[in-house]
Amino acid sequence: MLGCGGAVPQPIFSATASSTARNAQNSNDHAGTAEVLIEVLNEYERRQRVFGYGCCIYPTAPFITAELLQRTFQMMVTEEYDSVFPILRFSYPIQRALKSENGKVNMIWPENYSARSQDLLPAYHDAGQFYWFEVQALKQKKRLWTDRSGALEISELDAHDIDSLEDWSVAEFKYRFRAHARSV
Repeated sequence: MLGCGGAVPQPIFSATASSTARNAQNSNDHAGTAEVLIEVLNEYERRQRVFGYGCCIYPTAPFITAELLQRTFQMMVTEEYDSVFPILRFSYPIQRALKSENGKVNMIWPENYSARSQDLLPAYHDAGQFYWFEVQALKQKKRLWTDRSGALEISELDAHDIDSLEDWSVAEFKYRFRAHARSV
């Protein structure tokens, strides 16, 4: 969490971590990040700890760097966004996506059958690493993505969402590749 002392807020780090018991609604596999953050922020306020900005970092995001956190936070403050997070460009235009049903393949958007991939609009997705957010905007809008969210595009090598053992193996491969690239 960040305090709001001075023109540019400075990070506040604690040497110890504290935990709070979340309510049952926010403790299941379907709890939304925004709802959990609001509950935690309300608990901090109950303890007289108030923050202007916060950062939610997911534990399955091994490629986050201090530089990336600093760049995105600077974007947040300079552009006065409600939230900022890293995004990745889809490697292939999603407008030519396929669906597979009962062994048959069809285009989701058949009108793009003849479109050249380079002529289609690039699309992006959340890198699933972290969110910087302005606390009051989160509490008022109850969402991390708003009409005032900003994003920073990062390389496919700088992110990997880990949801399975296969994801873990690919992340390890990327880690070794990145380490080798830095040493050359």
